[in-house]
Amino acid sequence: MANAVQQILTDVPDYVERCHYLESLKNRLEALLSPHVVAAFSAQSLGMSATFAEAKTEVLSTRPRHYKARPT
Repeated sequence: MANAVQQILTDVPDYVERCHYLESLKNRLEALLSPHVVAAFSAQSLGMSATFAEAKTEVLSTRPRHYKARPT
């Protein structure tokens, strides 16, 4: 189903704008989380550090789906 949704989205006229918007949201999320990540590592909080690392891994694993080249 995810593949079907992606194929539909790559055909929308504003696909590039949506990709840019998604990138800006990712940047905002990183900016919001950055102080908390630094605090977790500074406090040597293994639980919080692992939570942030897992979230980052999940975001990076889904990223290629959103940035797939537009079919020609």
